[in-house]
Amino acid sequence: YQEQTNRQDDLRRQSGDILSTLCKEMAIGVCNNPTLELLLREISEKLPSKGKMQYGYMQPAVKNLIDAAVDELAKDERVSACYDAWYAMRNEVYHTYTDNSPPKLPLSQQKEFKPIKNMVLQQVMAIRDILPDMSVPDSLPEKSELEIVPQDMPPDTEAPIYAPNLHVSWTAEYKQARAYLFGSKNTTSDFEQAHELLLREAHNGNAFAMHDLGRMYADGLGVDADSDAAYQWYKQALVGFHHIESAMNDDERSATYLRYRIGKMYMAGLGTEQDYSKAVTWLTQAADDNHKYAQYSLGSLYYRGQGVEQDYEMAFGLYSKSSEQENAYASYELGKMYRDGIGTEMDVTASQSHFQTAFNSFVAMELEGSDDKLQYRIGQMLRDGVGAQANNEEATFYFERSAALGNPYAQYALAKQYLKSGEPEKVVAALKLLQKSVAIENSMALYALGKIYRDGVAGVLEANISKAIGYFTQAAEQNNDFAAYVLGRLYLDGESVSQDIPAALHWLQQSADQNKQFAQYALGKLYRDGVDGALESDIHRAMEYLVASAAQNNNFAAYALGKLYLDGENISQDVPAALHWLGKAADQGNPFALYTLGKVYLTGELIPRDVPVAVELLTRSAEQGNQFAQYTLGKLYLMGKEIEQDRELARHWLELSAAQGNEYAQFFLDHFEEIGSHDPDLFMASTNLLRQLGKIFEDQHRQMQGQIVRIDRKRLRVLREKKISQGHAWDDHEQEYGGKM
Repeated sequence: YQEQTNRQDDLRRQSGDILSTLCKEMAIGVCNNPTLELLLREISEKLPSKGKMQYGYMQPAVKNLIDAAVDELAKDERVSACYDAWYAMRNEVYHTYTDNSPPKLPLSQQKEFKPIKNMVLQQVMAIRDILPDMSVPDSLPEKSELEIVPQDMPPDTEAPIYAPNLHVSWTAEYKQARAYLFGSKNTTSDFEQAHELLLREAHNGNAFAMHDLGRMYADGLGVDADSDAAYQWYKQALVGFHHIESAMNDDERSATYLRYRIGKMYMAGLGTEQDYSKAVTWLTQAADDNHKYAQYSLGSLYYRGQGVEQDYEMAFGLYSKSSEQENAYASYELGKMYRDGIGTEMDVTASQSHFQTAFNSFVAMELEGSDDKLQYRIGQMLRDGVGAQANNEEATFYFERSAALGNPYAQYALAKQYLKSGEPEKVVAALKLLQKSVAIENSMALYALGKIYRDGVAGVLEANISKAIGYFTQAAEQNNDFAAYVLGRLYLDGESVSQDIPAALHWLQQSADQNKQFAQYALGKLYRDGVDGALESDIHRAMEYLVASAAQNNNFAAYALGKLYLDGENISQDVPAALHWLGKAADQGNPFALYTLGKVYLTGELIPRDVPVAVELLTRSAEQGNQFAQYTLGKLYLMGKEIEQDRELARHWLELSAAQGNEYAQFFLDHFEEIGSHDPDLFMASTNLLRQLGKIFEDQHRQMQGQIVRIDRKRLRVLREKKISQGHAWDDHEQEYGGKM
């Protein structure tokens, strides 16, 4: 028994050493087997697109191919030697119990190696590139634009309009009051003088003056901010406008101007509840009479879908009519629509032309008299380089002038300029500026303070998420859609605060109800994917939100819709719809849409194959840093089948992809010379199978070592029993010394 045990130990050690050495070779080796590659390609072609991807669920024909692939892999010298060593070790285990050894089966039929079959499936599936979803930006773009309404301009005729105890007229005293209020070429702003003159005019029944007093109390210009007083003055002005308009003939030009002013007050909720439907009614009457500012304001309602069904083409038409009458604000909006391709075909040249026209007109108008909204718009265009050369210093100058007139958007923009400088004294000034705006219930200031406390300011202010949430909530409760969106994202992401899906839905819905594309996109993704234990997936609601967002040229939403229609998992596959939405996203430069379309044209599975178009799309995506497109291009140029081989270009794209952590690209770079004429994907799949099989052999080796320990104990027990039966003590070792004492 002892001699048998020693002999078996030697055999086990020898087999174990062989196994260990071969497993190490397999772990770093490559598999150069064209036959195996062909089998993997055939499995890929016959693999179903849906269903459970496990060997046991495959059709017999696919199972046979997988078995053939495993047995082909077993022909590799390293695998074959490893299998022989494993088989020898296993026979030693069997010889403990019986003299008969089981027959040596093909590797594919050996039950201990069944996991390799599912690994074949995994490698075949890995050949099909998997594209991760692209998340919505964590915050709104820094250059998100806010609607700017032009300052109230005088009517075409300045003849006074009277009604019992009420009138609307641009008297000399009223003009002087506005000069003091807004400043002009010849007059420096003087809020006290403006307030005194406007009060006198208002007491004389001038509804225009009542409106401007509402503005002064709302923004705290020369007086303490008082929302109640502001509301009352606005209310008196609106009552006056209605009373005077009702006494006028429909065709009077002054009546058209008053209808425009009434529509604007309903639109902004000044002195009344905000009512977009009433705003549309009044503005439509004025716009039909060709009032350029009414056309502009009505266009903005159609653009946002407020009070009317959203209609970008109608908005474009109204803006165009207004712009033809030299309304710079309308020209600016046309510039945006041509730039983004909303309501019209994308046209960069037309966009730049309208932006330049708008900028030049704004500057000329501002020279005639101070207008905080105008100054803000000029500052914004100079900051962003829209219609003019970017000039941060000049932008700050205009923001400062607008902010001094209480413009909340300018105060917010100026605070951001100060914060961007990083200078401690300017950061402090920014905080004071925003706190001042908060005092007059400026929701944009609340939103800005929320962002500051959320992110903190290095060396000046530590982040404080509790304060940030407080400011965001106050702003959102004032219907600030930006704040509502950010709150929704905070509660959805659950990073700075505990995840709260109901709260996330509430705030995102509030923002989406105001037609904000990012909130619509976030809700679309949320309902598409669901949240375990908190929200069930609802693909129909998801589609509604994604379509609404994509209609506003959100390329993330368009891409998500394209993928849904392309994959056909949650909805029926619809290739034309997929191409439409992916094309829309690709036209806006979305790198993932460009990549996906490129793959569709490259494979030719759903549409006729078009390699030149595919390469163009993939290149556009790769140039934006998409590692998947870079990897695919690298393979194409390396193989030189669909396009002319270019190993230098192949290495270029693979290196860029590998630098972003793409392990497949790194594999090809590591084996660049070995790949030769092989299909890179199949070469990598074969090599991965070789390495995974090596790990299975290692696991089997460890398991058998455990079995051998248990078997050795059994043999030792039998040997002891034999000694005792021959009259020896169980611990007598004389036999080990040949019976000598």
